[in-house]
Amino acid sequence: MRPITPEEIKNVVFKMDPDKAPGPDGFNASFFQKYWDIVGKDTTKAVMNFFDKGQLLRQVNHTFLTLVPKVTNSSKLADFRPISCCNTLYKIISKVMCNRLQDVTKDLVSANQSAFLRGRQISDCSLLAHELVRDFNKWNGMLLKVVVSK
Repeated sequence: MRPITPEEIKNVVFKMDPDKAPGPDGFNASFFQKYWDIVGKDTTKAVMNFFDKGQLLRQVNHTFLTLVPKVTNSSKLADFRPISCCNTLYKIISKVMCNRLQDVTKDLVSANQSAFLRGRQISDCSLLAHELVRDFNKWNGMLLKVVVSK
């Protein structure tokens, strides 16, 4: 609940990957990092305004969806990977929120929810399930197969 500070916003901007794709406005993090002396004050003011009033300009929330081919000569939709190009100001706001949530995540997420904790991967659950099924013949019990697809 503590107020957002200008230093917190600046730290987020300078920790962003400068080589990520630009958003609909044509700017990426490298622009904000390179010209922080010029745009830093207005950027900080815009981010703090969002957290103070809970309102976001419609233009800040615009996102481009781009389909990047996974293979050469792509012909099906499954041959493409969707990329969303968000506005950099939107990314800054999101990252500030994520940083704040990291402090309370341990209290909100139980230890068995592997995909949501730092240092754990969702594949850990798949590996555990594989081991259980592999050794199933050692136990007497019932096995349930669940197929989950996108």
